[in-house]
Amino acid sequence: MKLLRLKEIIKEKNTTSKALAERLNKTPATISNIANGKHFPNQDLLIGISGALGVGVRDLFMEEEGNEPIYIKKGSAYVKIGEIKPL
Repeated sequence: MKLLRLKEIIKEKNTTSKALAERLNKTPATISNIANGKHFPNQDLLIGISGALGVGVRDLFMEEEGNEPIYIKKGSAYVKIGEIKPL
């Protein structure tokens, strides 16, 4: 299930997934797997991606009316996307 619009944002920002991977000290395969919906990044990587691309974490997600909020596990609690504060 594809939840992120990473491919679109990379294109909008006129950059490449390879350049993003280098900025985040990740492999291009990692970014490709995330962009293609094969893997979902953890909270720290989501924040890193949003910072590297200059967008909010919420902007990384596809918007669909009527969808339930998306949560990420942080420790033993769940945090709703959009309420994650950058470090």
